[in-house]
Amino acid sequence: MLRESRSKYFAAFFFGVHIVANLNIHSVYSQRLCDNRYLNDKIRIDGKVVIVTGGSGGLGLEAARNLAERGGKIYIASRSEEKGHEAAKIVRQSTGNDNVQFIKLDLASFNSIRNFSETFRRIENRLDILINNAGTASNFERTEDGLEMNMGVNHLGHFLLTNLLLDILKASAPSRIVVVTSLIHHIGLIFRDNLNSEIFFPGIVKAYSNSKLANVLFTKELSKRLDTSLVTVNCLDPGFSMSALAQHMPSLFRKFIQFLQQHFGRNPENATQTYIMLAVDPSVNNVSGKYFKDCIEEEPSDLAKNEIMAHWFWDDSVKLTKLDKHQFLSNI
Repeated sequence: MLRESRSKYFAAFFFGVHIVANLNIHSVYSQRLCDNRYLNDKIRIDGKVVIVTGGSGGLGLEAARNLAERGGKIYIASRSEEKGHEAAKIVRQSTGNDNVQFIKLDLASFNSIRNFSETFRRIENRLDILINNAGTASNFERTEDGLEMNMGVNHLGHFLLTNLLLDILKASAPSRIVVVTSLIHHIGLIFRDNLNSEIFFPGIVKAYSNSKLANVLFTKELSKRLDTSLVTVNCLDPGFSMSALAQHMPSLFRKFIQFLQQHFGRNPENATQTYIMLAVDPSVNNVSGKYFKDCIEEEPSDLAKNEIMAHWFWDDSVKLTKLDKHQFLSNI
């Protein structure tokens, strides 16, 4: 209990310092550059097929709307059928694009992930853009398959989904994978003997930050394995905008973070611009394995650049997701 409380306070302090430190000319310029380049641009993706996980609300919904407006054929993936169908309807009505559908996807269930893959394959024979956006910040809980919830949903669920769709992504190349991580990956720590909270649960904040570090490691390792293909994979921090993490913090710091969000946070339309750049912009046609914020490539944490960790973490993720070995080898 004490450990989790300290972790929450540290995370609040970390966010506060980061925001203040980034209130400088470069940060303001980069954000305006990002907005000006991609908010009202005319890049079209007519005929391209897109999957957005967690597309029923927040940044995922805005990304789906933006890409639908550009002519993409959009599949909103979400665990809530009611919210998913409603989101698809909203996007169709707001963009005039009728090629927006919902397919149920619960990233906390391997069966659901496999069912999603099978359903998608029955409908489509191509996939141009996969946006791994869905995420959770959860207290200690296990997924349907016995995984710690934060790591299970934020990393392992997307790891399995991406691998199950790799062959169709490669067949549709040039294609792109976009992974949504977070600034908080900088305080993430992954220990091989406690990867799935087998020994102890580190608290909400640390568990979440560990899963966000996992997103960057996954991006780095996957880009190496796709080096000879025309499939690119990059990750991004959407910046300070909407944070599910704030609601789990102590009252005083929750109010502090929400105050900062209100005064300095970006709205969903602005916050998703790096999503859009990585999904459609020609400037990143040949860029892979990189970490972006405000449409600018940045350096991730030192641990996120650890190639040895990325390699064994990939292998352990294969085991934890029970990814079929034959399929795994053929896809990569």
